[in-house]
Amino acid sequence: MLKPQNFFLGLIILMFVSGCEPTINSQQITQNAQNLRENVRNIDTQRIVQSAQNVRENVRNIDTQRIVQSAQNVRENVKNIDTKKIVQSAQNLRENLQNIKPSSPLKIKEPKAVPESLENTDPVLAEIIGNVLEEEPPSTSKPSPDADELDTTKLSDENDFEAVSERQSIESDAERLQNNRALYILVEPTSLPRRPGSTAPSIVEFAIKTTNPVGTQLYSRPFASETRFEWNCAKYSSQSAAQEAFLSKGGPKFDANGLDPDGDGFACYWDPEPFRSVLKENN
Repeated sequence: MLKPQNFFLGLIILMFVSGCEPTINSQQITQNAQNLRENVRNIDTQRIVQSAQNVRENVRNIDTQRIVQSAQNVRENVKNIDTKKIVQSAQNLRENLQNIKPSSPLKIKEPKAVPESLENTDPVLAEIIGNVLEEEPPSTSKPSPDADELDTTKLSDENDFEAVSERQSIESDAERLQNNRALYILVEPTSLPRRPGSTAPSIVEFAIKTTNPVGTQLYSRPFASETRFEWNCAKYSSQSAAQEAFLSKGGPKFDANGLDPDGDGFACYWDPEPFRSVLKENN
């Protein structure tokens, strides 16, 4: 039988003879060792130390005294709860409820048994809490016979001649109209009011006094300029404001600001017709 020592010795001799030597990649081992050395060097030990120091500082800054004080305050507040006063208030509430005399006969409920979870509580307080917990939902009451009269979901019958004729007549309508007319107050027309604190001419009064249509020349404008007209009108926020300024500067006879080149007495396309139409409708 072949011994193990002889087997391995023969294997080594065979390897030397065949030239099969074990290949060890020493260059790769060296590269891996160098990479490991670089990784160790790149460890930011200063940052780790700084983080540990910050944690240490945060632990030191915990205000244990304030926490203890808050716990002490809670303990004092719990001690200051006047349980005797609460029991007395509950007793007074129960007596007040018993002294209420209902206007209509009501069924007085018998006192219910106290729940087992409230057996160790004050008897008075436990009874009240038990009543609240076991309170039954209110029963739905039947509608009264007059509910149809108060129903607002139905449509009005004002357009139903038969229904209206049962309640009203021609004579009652005439009497109601006569009573309403007796209450009318006739307001007589007065002069146009002036804007408080303003001395500007009234463009409404000017529109009513004039009768010429827009574009009909009544006044001479020898130095009229269309370009100057457009430029000057752009300075005002509205046509009414331009007409007000035009009248206050001597218009309609004079056009100092070049707002009325066609000489009709109306500045910057201002139209008096809306004011005139109101006056015609009232007359």
